[in-house]
Amino acid sequence: MPKLAILLALTLALILVSALIAAPPGDTPKSIQLKDQFGKQHQISFPRQTMTLLTIADDKGAAALEPWLAGLKKRYGTNVHYVGIAQVRSVPSPLRSFVTSRFKKKYSYPILLDWSGDVVKPFAPQAAAPNIYLLSKTGSIVHQAHGPLSERALNSFPIPD
Repeated sequence: MPKLAILLALTLALILVSALIAAPPGDTPKSIQLKDQFGKQHQISFPRQTMTLLTIADDKGAAALEPWLAGLKKRYGTNVHYVGIAQVRSVPSPLRSFVTSRFKKKYSYPILLDWSGDVVKPFAPQAAAPNIYLLSKTGSIVHQAHGPLSERALNSFPIPD
């Protein structure tokens, strides 16, 4: 009888762990408010009229975002709202103006800067990798990918309605 109880407990534990591993990140925010590298405040609120393609990357993951963006722009065109967030939590306060000026020089389009890490936390982005999230009109995650671009990963993104 004790062996059966142990086996049952282990089975339940495995089911619980596998459910936790497969679970999507926590609730996504209903509103994102951050400043870009030019100092402009942006507010992305849900629900929206279009789906949102959200990219999150730290300095190591940012280099791998360009191929993703090129492929996703071919796939979605203007049918989604594109939002890029730089995960810059690790930047010490005295270096923030330097990092901001580098963003200004490198990118002509707005990149939202998350200095606290609080905005990106619910998405559970991977470090040193590009993180791409397709959000529904209500802001929930429809699909996500992490890491370098592959044709299979790109084609796994659904076509928005």
